[in-house]
Amino acid sequence: MPDKTNSSEIKKLKAEIARLKKLVIKDELTGVLNRKGIKEEFEILFKEASYAKKHSKAKRKIHIDNLSVIHRH
Repeated sequence: MPDKTNSSEIKKLKAEIARLKKLVIKDELTGVLNRKGIKEEFEILFKEASYAKKHSKAKRKIHIDNLSVIHRH
């Protein structure tokens, strides 16, 4: 049977780890992403975009006046 003290300590430690992870990527005062945070977000977006590009079967159309451009992947 788990000890309640150990369980509450584990919860406190997990909360502290989460708080520290936020401090690593965001400015504590302003809440704005810092350089590391921006890099991590960009990497996530790039991976998502790469995945979407590889798995997209949609045609892209751009109409400029009477000119139609079709881009196929």
